[in-house]
Amino acid sequence: MTGCPSLLEGRTQKTQHLVQYRATIWPEAGECVVSANSLAQSRSLLDHGKKSTGYARMGDNEQRVIRRGRARLRRYAKANSLRFLSTLTYAEAAESVEEVQHDWRMFVQRLRRAGYTDPWARVFERGKRNTQRLHGHFATSTPVEHLAERWGHGFVAQVDHGEANPWQVAAYLTKYLGKEALGSRMYDVARGFQPRRIEHECETPAHALDLVSSTFYGGAEPSYSWASTERPDWVGPPSFFFAWEGR
Repeated sequence: MTGCPSLLEGRTQKTQHLVQYRATIWPEAGECVVSANSLAQSRSLLDHGKKSTGYARMGDNEQRVIRRGRARLRRYAKANSLRFLSTLTYAEAAESVEEVQHDWRMFVQRLRRAGYTDPWARVFERGKRNTQRLHGHFATSTPVEHLAERWGHGFVAQVDHGEANPWQVAAYLTKYLGKEALGSRMYDVARGFQPRRIEHECETPAHALDLVSSTFYGGAEPSYSWASTERPDWVGPPSFFFAWEGR
């Protein structure tokens, strides 16, 4: 493709044209982010008489961390096909977040001793009823045997959402990050399963989209797309997001 060296080549090629955009691809997660590089960003902002102040209305640092946490958890869940979603509850309400985190660490240790080494992700949530009890949502790529026994604190339920629907589990998990005062520290994932990330430079977002689609997804159109041009208050580098559900 003109102006875009192959993503599959291990070395960087130079192009005669100005490289204006960087594509970041998580192939197994079915996601791609395309954003202008610093030179293109500076020119775009100068053309509009603006200063480079970053993304529009990004909020404080805590909210920014939560947004990044949601994106990382979503990609992890999709890339590792976390199709089994379990709810871990307390028969007797835990007294603090610290107690729940301690119980969780003990639970993970019991899983490891039992030989469970597959990817997983976990988020905490407060109940909606008067008790406001903390409980966990635990997503795995394979079913966990004797789950209630290994958790040991209350009722558990394990549901298989199907091989083709890890994005549904990902959406379910990420909606809890930042809910109330739980914050981004309320999620955890198994180590060693982070999704593969590839970066590539192209002249235009269209070039990037065509290349990613043809290389990884058989030329399929993305099932979801978003562009910063849809935000009239956007201040910062032009950015685009593409996702392929079901990969």
